[in-house]
Amino acid sequence: MSFKSLRLAAFTFAAALVLCTSTAAEDELGGLPRRGSLGTALAPPVDGEPGIEIQQVMPNSAASRAGIEIGDVLLSINGTAVSAPREVIQIVAKSAGRTLPVRLLRGGGEMDIEVKIDPLPLETAADFKVVYDAVEVGDFKVRCIYTIPSGEGPFPTFFMIQGVACGSIDVPGNQIHPSKEIAHRLAAKGYATMRVEKSSMGDSAGPPCDELDFVLEAEIFRRGLEKCMGESFVDRDRVFLFGHSMGGIIAPILATETQVAGVCAYGTYSYPWLEYLAKNSRRQYGILGGDPIQREGQMRATWKFHNLLMGEDWTPTQIREKHPELASFLEPPFGSETGLFGRHYKFWQQMEDTPVLQQWRDCKTRVLAIWGESDFVTSREEHELIADAVNSYAPGTAEFKALANADHGIMTFATQREAFLEPDPNAPFNDEFINVVVAWMKDAGGESAVASTAK
Repeated sequence: MSFKSLRLAAFTFAAALVLCTSTAAEDELGGLPRRGSLGTALAPPVDGEPGIEIQQVMPNSAASRAGIEIGDVLLSINGTAVSAPREVIQIVAKSAGRTLPVRLLRGGGEMDIEVKIDPLPLETAADFKVVYDAVEVGDFKVRCIYTIPSGEGPFPTFFMIQGVACGSIDVPGNQIHPSKEIAHRLAAKGYATMRVEKSSMGDSAGPPCDELDFVLEAEIFRRGLEKCMGESFVDRDRVFLFGHSMGGIIAPILATETQVAGVCAYGTYSYPWLEYLAKNSRRQYGILGGDPIQREGQMRATWKFHNLLMGEDWTPTQIREKHPELASFLEPPFGSETGLFGRHYKFWQQMEDTPVLQQWRDCKTRVLAIWGESDFVTSREEHELIADAVNSYAPGTAEFKALANADHGIMTFATQREAFLEPDPNAPFNDEFINVVVAWMKDAGGESAVASTAK
């Protein structure tokens, strides 16, 4: 496995466009139209091979009705050749109700079919409400999704900020996704939740996610939190922020601006960004194993590339022209002409300029830093550092928790090596995460009505 196989995060689960049971009118969804759904899970692109392999076909989906099969390779859709899952998602998202021509590769031969694209249904639940709305961010809107417990509000509320990946948090059907698992499980326990999509993801309008910088991404969640605070079912005095992975950098920033009951982070980092990248690369090369001298050479190349891009603020074009030996870092699946890991290079440069520990010091609220022991993307030390730094300024307000058998996506894996080398999109969600978070919120005064009446 080459150095390009190193992963910054469990980027997204396979790019899935799923199908389930109900739809709603646009005016009931905050003014954002529902996107289209093909009903497939798509494999990441493979260097030098055309198209995108179909990993899964959802029952009763547009793809299954059109005869698409697992193992087919999607070459083009609506006359456009595709080489990355996001290209398919972008075309399908705007095509609900339309019939599109699709070219496949099957058994060594090409074939043409037509697929009528379904509108993506909505998440549903039997024991609580799932409400679709939208957040206004300047001249565009992004999708937001609430889960609201049954009973009399206002409710303690968990405001969720997802990781770095340009992927949707709107996941109907039975597919496991950490943000949906958290939202639905907390709602069942009496906590309202709010999830906010990124620009251009899911039903959202706005600039393409992979062109956003960090400042605009933070602004999207800032506007989302403002909307959350104004909802009648939200107890403004019991709002907790949750940052998953990169969201753990935005959460304390928002908490410096808006008083909240607490901030929880999972699978995040606390070192300066370039230091984190160097430690993460060494950790993951160590899991991969191999010749130690070759590995050290890969580490040096990795550090040099990251330093030029994010320390010296070079553009990808400058790196490619002046250091062609580093050009492979800018190739798919993890690099591009405009950035790295699916995000624009300016996003990463602004990340390097962000004083992470200072934001945690200044948020002045209860803090919980959780690390999964099977997380190969972040370390125990970084989460302990968050708690130690906060407690050095406000003793007793922060705590660290380690979660056994939890990977970066809060899914259950026995070891870091298993999570890294044997990823399983069907791995179960780690239930203990919910227990830890609920206990912490109760201790911070965020006990739900469901919990209190159960005593």
